[in-house]
Amino acid sequence: MAAFPRTILPSASTIPEFPGPMMSQGGTGRAQLRGANALGRRWVETYNGLKTSDVNVRAFIATVQNLWSRGVLFDIEHYLLNTKNGGMTGSPTVNGASQSGSTLAINNAAGSNPVLKAGDLFTLPGMNVVFDVTADAPNLSGGTCTLSINPPIPVGQSPANGAALTYAAPVRFKSVYLCDRPDWPMVSPNVVISGFRLTFQEQP
Repeated sequence: MAAFPRTILPSASTIPEFPGPMMSQGGTGRAQLRGANALGRRWVETYNGLKTSDVNVRAFIATVQNLWSRGVLFDIEHYLLNTKNGGMTGSPTVNGASQSGSTLAINNAAGSNPVLKAGDLFTLPGMNVVFDVTADAPNLSGGTCTLSINPPIPVGQSPANGAALTYAAPVRFKSVYLCDRPDWPMVSPNVVISGFRLTFQEQP
């Protein structure tokens, strides 16, 4: 899979956002909300100060055009999600097959408690999505604990027993595409591009 270049860093970015719930409003004004458990985050990055005469900028433009026009999936680091909150060490793995829903049992974890804190992120092999830890992990018991996570693991897509959990920073999204046309502003020759926008979509 292609890797999105980070030779040119964005000037600003939104936090990767999950799809919202299904919503409707009755005649009484009372909202009806139902979580869709939808997967696939989206975020927007803006770029300023791109000199059209710079060789790195020209290479970046060519890469973006190629990814967009060919509909290429790629992996990408998100530069806002570049810190760890918890103190997990060791080689944590999935503890048990056929797990689904909003919790995940792990073992072989080590480190100071809580080993993972709310806001930490991790990935699992065979699954494209990045998972959020939604509550501080309970204290380890023999290297084992159960994590509260989002998005929920769909039934039938459970990680394998013993699959290695990857807890790293910065976070790398594993299957992403450009879901809107790159928004190139109009510029004069040999000047600086500012306000260029890209919209990224995570594919489950």
